[in-house]
Amino acid sequence: MIPKQVKKRHPDELVLATFRIPYEKWEKFQEAASASGTTASATLLAFIEDYLARFNAGNQPELLDSFDSPVDSSLEAEVEVPVASQLPEQSPVNSGLAISEVPELNRDFIPAMEPQIQKLLEAKIQEKLEAKIEKQLEARIEARIEEKLEAKIEDIEPIIHRIQSQVSQLSKRLDKVEQIVDKFKGAKTKKDSDFIDVAAVPIDGDLHQHNLEKDRPLTEDEQNDIGLTQTALCIEFGINPNTLNRHASVRGLSTVEYLHQLTGWLYRNGKYYPPK
Repeated sequence: MIPKQVKKRHPDELVLATFRIPYEKWEKFQEAASASGTTASATLLAFIEDYLARFNAGNQPELLDSFDSPVDSSLEAEVEVPVASQLPEQSPVNSGLAISEVPELNRDFIPAMEPQIQKLLEAKIQEKLEAKIEKQLEARIEARIEEKLEAKIEDIEPIIHRIQSQVSQLSKRLDKVEQIVDKFKGAKTKKDSDFIDVAAVPIDGDLHQHNLEKDRPLTEDEQNDIGLTQTALCIEFGINPNTLNRHASVRGLSTVEYLHQLTGWLYRNGKYYPPK
């Protein structure tokens, strides 16, 4: 424990003196001082100065016996600090109020307040300490988070680069697929009119010459011959009428031209007739 340093005081500096006395005696002392036309503090101050004067004069054994005052000789004073020299009685400082005259400054008051003061000091210190610890903890947490985040980013970067590389390769593959699809579409839309099915019936002359006469007037023989519709003709030759148009389109032919290649029949006025 650090020893308490004693404050150096000026000889004329005023200080507060305290002592212990039973309450009843203190009340009687105040009444006696008041009846004598003075105050308890002034009486005590006068007693102290007279006591010192007698002490310095060498009259120590007779100090208390020869001092004529209303103070009870049984009083046991406990003067803790010296008092200043006597001032005029009307001066506010001269009152030299004993601590008992001011209840809030009673000698027992400060020791009684020490536990509360200690608690307040401890609470204040604890508050400041907690605030300091909280700041330090927040700083450490932020530093730790940044450290872990940087480590995670370093771990993720290779994965990101790998994904980007895979996306780039996939994009190149898609470009190639699109090129192939475009080529396939171009080849599909290009029609070859010279393609002839191997099962087609070969005919002589122009392929489309019979279609030019399809709307001419029927002959008497043709009028007597009912002819066949497209569906009936397909059934007659075992051809699937549902796929007829698709097969004809692949070969760049109309259904009439395609059926003529397969059967040799001619189309006139909505029906098919056998070749003559």
